[in-house]
Amino acid sequence: MNCGQGSRGDSDSWRRVYTERHQLDREFRFAAGTWQDWIGVIEWVSGLDRTDSYGYFLSETNGLPAGRQPGRRTALFRYDFVEEAIEGPVVASEIADISSLVRDWRNNAVIGAVWDDGRRQVEFFDPDFAELQVQIEGFFPGSSVHLINWDRALRRVLIYIGAGRTARACYLIARSTGDVQPLGAARPGIPDAAVAPIEVVRYESRDGLDLFGYLTLPPGRDASSLPMVLMPHGGPETRDSYGFDEWVQLLASLVHAVFQPQFRGSGGFGTEFAEMGYTRWGQEMRHDLDEGVDHLVA
Repeated sequence: MNCGQGSRGDSDSWRRVYTERHQLDREFRFAAGTWQDWIGVIEWVSGLDRTDSYGYFLSETNGLPAGRQPGRRTALFRYDFVEEAIEGPVVASEIADISSLVRDWRNNAVIGAVWDDGRRQVEFFDPDFAELQVQIEGFFPGSSVHLINWDRALRRVLIYIGAGRTARACYLIARSTGDVQPLGAARPGIPDAAVAPIEVVRYESRDGLDLFGYLTLPPGRDASSLPMVLMPHGGPETRDSYGFDEWVQLLASLVHAVFQPQFRGSGGFGTEFAEMGYTRWGQEMRHDLDEGVDHLVA
């Protein structure tokens, strides 16, 4: 979607023009004062609903120009073009930023939102896709299921499995028969039985922050007697995700436990959480790592 804004030469109103994938051009005019109120709130319209009545956007605000959500996490809002009002948050997480939107290729409508609060989460506000997600997850319990594409009738679905006891793979699902056809694996030389399981471990920092990390254990081994590798991510404003990681799986194959803590300063959990790491290298950030290890040992 391409968006633009500007003032009309013959009035005091503002105009916003956007062009959709299907080449629909529409123009919305707002009184100058009203539109100015929304500057800083609507930074970018990410997509429309099926009726073109709403524009969806991601923002840290609570829907008001001066408002901020606790933790300043990114949430999904929508703008009602008829009422000229912001609604929402439509989707928000108490832990993580809303990271991306899901669109239906058939009409480019926004149909859902994605975030990662330890494991990938998706919320569909289109009932057909909400039902589809539940059905597909039933074929792959415990796995992170990504809907990649679908046919026009929504009868055949291409999916990607990025986490669970697999080294990443794609499948084609026939919904009517339940037939699951493997299309290809990212690492065909690694059998599913050799993939080490991942566990989300939640713990508390010494100053009361709720934190978590990913613990990967070699298959079939007693965890109490294993050497452990503490593997913090780089950045620091990046993060790890629940899924197949080549380095982690290599260490697990060498009979090591691997722990990946998501310490303060990590990205994806709101601006405030990221800023907690500023100038705190070797101090609270380091404490978060140590306390994660202490939690596992206890």
